[in-house]
Amino acid sequence: MSIDHNYARGKLKLLLRDLSNYNAGGFWREMSRIASGATASIHAEGLKAERNALADSNAQLSQQNEAQIRMNAKLMHERDALAAHVERLNTLASAAYSKKNGWTIQNLQELGRTAMQESPRVSLAHRDAKMKLEGFGDYAERKDRLPDLLAYQATLRKQAEAQQ
Repeated sequence: MSIDHNYARGKLKLLLRDLSNYNAGGFWREMSRIASGATASIHAEGLKAERNALADSNAQLSQQNEAQIRMNAKLMHERDALAAHVERLNTLASAAYSKKNGWTIQNLQELGRTAMQESPRVSLAHRDAKMKLEGFGDYAERKDRLPDLLAYQATLRKQAEAQQ
């Protein structure tokens, strides 16, 4: 531990100037205060430097945390898109292999090409439009089929069908 010599020298001059005001115990107590004060200022500078380093580290960690949050949101969106795509492919495959529709091999091949060319984002948009469509349909039925909600529902239906 180092000592701030200028601080100690100034205090010691004052102590020696007023030496007649102190008894032996008071003198040594004052000397002890001077010594601890001289090292305390250096200690305070060290703490200040440490605080600044911690503040910089905290800022960096905050930026890294924000980047992780953005990456997590992006990955969750991609996961939802892939899940919607798999769900859509399963629905199309089930419909294609159903015995009720009477499709030919050419119809099945065309359906397969179309389904495989779609991106997961298209499937996600299709799923979201379908969910909105169902939600507005339920709401419109409860509100005695409000004309503006039904018009919006028709718009969503067209969007969902256009994405198929």
